[in-house]
Amino acid sequence: GVEDELGYISSDFRLDSEERQYYSIYKNGSKIGYKTESWLRQSNTILCREEGVIKMNLAGLSREVFFQSLVAIDSTSHITRNVEFSIHSGSHSYVFSGKVNGDSLNIEVKKDILAPVATGTFIVNETITIPVVLPYFISEAETENMSFMVFDPVYFSNYFVDCARRGVEIHNIDNKNINLKRYVLNYLDTRSNMWLDRNGGLVKADGYIFFGGKLGNLTIERTSTTDVFRLPIEVSLGNDIIKELTIYPD
Repeated sequence: GVEDELGYISSDFRLDSEERQYYSIYKNGSKIGYKTESWLRQSNTILCREEGVIKMNLAGLSREVFFQSLVAIDSTSHITRNVEFSIHSGSHSYVFSGKVNGDSLNIEVKKDILAPVATGTFIVNETITIPVVLPYFISEAETENMSFMVFDPVYFSNYFVDCARRGVEIHNIDNKNINLKRYVLNYLDTRSNMWLDRNGGLVKADGYIFFGGKLGNLTIERTSTTDVFRLPIEVSLGNDIIKELTIYPD
């Protein structure tokens, strides 16, 4: 079942049928991170796994902050069932686990290895999801205008993302011109653009929904080269995101 899949899939586990994409993350034109995104489709479950790193200024020092997401979607009802999200940097850590059951999102939060697990329940729309898999739900929708309820494990709240389809545009990705569907998103007083390929996969986005918007306006772009793993030494964000992740549910 879904819970068994979440239990045994880890960062060093990969199946031949898994679809993996690589992305560079930019801030004001400078590369500050990268991520990989993997999709595994089974008989009744779609698994999305996201792994990446962003350079940040933590306590006056440039540090690499690692993040992971694992999302299980019911392939029949297209409902997000299980979510795992974590951030790690040195001795700092933040782990979030969520399960959707009807109109309830049951969560567990742990802010470091020694901290007790805090639990809570949010009353939500059953169709709620998290930002990393939003492109999947956008591509599955058949309307020009859509609205999605999103729970952000960093922003630690649910909010609506309004989305409008804006036609097809030609973009040069890895020196190849490809047709991409453009969508305009509005959320949390932010307006952004997202471009998906013909299979519904994320190719690029500006104003990307990332870390609850706490990192400002980020741009993400798919790449097919191993250069995605190279990060400049001198560039890092000034946000201490780890210290902000101290909000617990009642």
